[in-house]
Amino acid sequence: MQPVRTPRGSFPTPGRLLGAARSVHPRTRRVLLLIVAIIMMSIGDLLLTLTYLRHLGMAESNPLARLVLDFRSPELLVIWKMATVLACTSILLWKSRSRSAEIGAWTGVCILGALMAHWVAYVKVAPPVPIVETASLFAGDDRWMTLAPVSPTGARASVPTP
Repeated sequence: MQPVRTPRGSFPTPGRLLGAARSVHPRTRRVLLLIVAIIMMSIGDLLLTLTYLRHLGMAESNPLARLVLDFRSPELLVIWKMATVLACTSILLWKSRSRSAEIGAWTGVCILGALMAHWVAYVKVAPPVPIVETASLFAGDDRWMTLAPVSPTGARASVPTP
């Protein structure tokens, strides 16, 4: 990718940026757009995960995420998510002119798209149920995770409805 040349101290104009974008290899451009989609969907996944973990709780199917969540640290979860997305997208960017990078980027977008569809379905069916009822429903399920603070009565907050 060629850097955009501008006179010292000035910002590139939209026309120059558009010209620079057109000069990028078509596969690289597609991979870059797919990387942006991956990052945006990953942010959405993280925000929804944190919302449900802090209010109601949720069943986490990913064993690595469960391991991170066992530390009960939202900050660690954010760092872990950022690190994994950064590592994956960096590899895709590094190899962006290769066919395998484009296939990998499309695969990532498809997987995250399916995850977003799962979130839409989950949000529709997850009622604002008190954590006491939820805890009894998922007792013994190792996938059930929560970061909700416990009140003096032992109950936790419910999920805010959209």
